[in-house]
Amino acid sequence: MPSRLDPQEEHRRDQFTQAIVTHLQARGVLPDPLEYLSWDLGYGRYTWNVSQALELVAHVPHRLRPTPLHHLAFTARMATVQAAHVQHADPTRPGIVAMLFNLEVAHWEAIIIDGNHRAVRAYQVGQPFQCYELTPIESWALLLEHPTQGEAVFYADHLWCPPGCMIQMDADAPAAAQERA
Repeated sequence: MPSRLDPQEEHRRDQFTQAIVTHLQARGVLPDPLEYLSWDLGYGRYTWNVSQALELVAHVPHRLRPTPLHHLAFTARMATVQAAHVQHADPTRPGIVAMLFNLEVAHWEAIIIDGNHRAVRAYQVGQPFQCYELTPIESWALLLEHPTQGEAVFYADHLWCPPGCMIQMDADAPAAAQERA
C-alpha cells in the first residue's frame, strides 16, 4: 500500500519527476502543458501520461466499469486531492484506471490516473463512479517514470489480455487491500 512519504523524500521525487517532464518537453516528445499523475510506493514513483491516456480513451473504445466501493475508499484515503476542487467535481464524468504491478506485494492494482477528485466526490456523496479501464500493456506504455527496469516482464505477460482478465486481477483486490490496510 502506498505510504505517505516524509516531506523531503516527496520533494526529491517531485523534483526528479519535473526534471524528466521538462527534459522530454524540451525535446518535443511531450506536449506543454501536460497532465500527468504520480503514484508513490515505498520503493519508488510511477508517473503516467494522463494527456495521452485521455486521447487514447477518446479514440479507442475501452470498457467502462463501475469502480468498487473499496477502491473509492482507498482513493479517498490515499490520493492527494484539493478539498475545494473535490466539492465542485462531477462524479458522473468517468475516470481512467491504469494497472500497476506492485512489486512490494507482488500483486496487480488498479490506480485511478484521471478522476481522483471526481472519485473522492462520488465516495463522499455515496454515488457510483465509473472508469475506463486501460490494459496492463497500455498502462506500461503510458508510464513516463517507473522505479525499476525489471518490472516490464510483468506487463509483457499481458500483451494479450483475454476477455475478463482485468476482472480476474481485481477479484482478489478487496482481500489484498484488507491485508495491507
